[in-house]
Amino acid sequence: MALSLNETTLLSALKSGSIFSVINSAISPSYGIYYSSQTKTKEKANQVALAPSSFLEVSRGRDASVTTAPLESGDYLSYNKIQRPAEISIVVAFEGWTGLSGDIPNLTNFTTMSRSGFLAALDKMVAATELYDIETPDTIYTSYDLTRYDYKINAREGVTLLMATLVFQAVQVISKSNEIFPGQCIDASANYSTLEDINAVLNSLKNSIPSAFETAATTVKRSVLGQGGEAQLDAAVKKLVGLLS
Repeated sequence: MALSLNETTLLSALKSGSIFSVINSAISPSYGIYYSSQTKTKEKANQVALAPSSFLEVSRGRDASVTTAPLESGDYLSYNKIQRPAEISIVVAFEGWTGLSGDIPNLTNFTTMSRSGFLAALDKMVAATELYDIETPDTIYTSYDLTRYDYKINAREGVTLLMATLVFQAVQVISKSNEIFPGQCIDASANYSTLEDINAVLNSLKNSIPSAFETAATTVKRSVLGQGGEAQLDAAVKKLVGLLS
């Protein structure tokens, strides 16, 4: 929660004599869009990513897809239900100084960002692969990315007021191959193989295939021809190669 020191409403509440009016006027819900702690640029972690003039609406939805094929009793398992990434839709407002130009910031709001700068920031967020945390009074949603936005300006709300709808989609972040997944049971005495260990084994196997093939061929020749027959075959091959060269 954030404190809102609005002098007018605070004085009005004091004059009314209601302690609850004073509390309600000083406390306002906290909303924000921040760079995630998992962001690629660590200097930006937990910093404000976007600062609109106000948040008008926040909605979140999740859904899943269930298999449509008939299942036998007891065969309905977790892989029959596919979870889709959650989405958060946020309606924000950003107030400029004049309707004649979007490049002039509204200094009365103690900001140096203009409407044009706000839209440029949204374009950059959509284009970049970045993670954001979205704060609401109820909870903080982590690891989301901005996938779409649209905005409008009309005469009813005022030509200086830009209203934008931002759609964030959850990014399902998993651990690396050599890390333990949350909730996984760990045997302290066991040695777990990493991806690097597996690659090393595969490379060693590739290098050993030619020599293994040669050894197997020699074994077959000796078992079929005997050592004497093998020597005669090798001599005949060498003589043939000499005649052809």
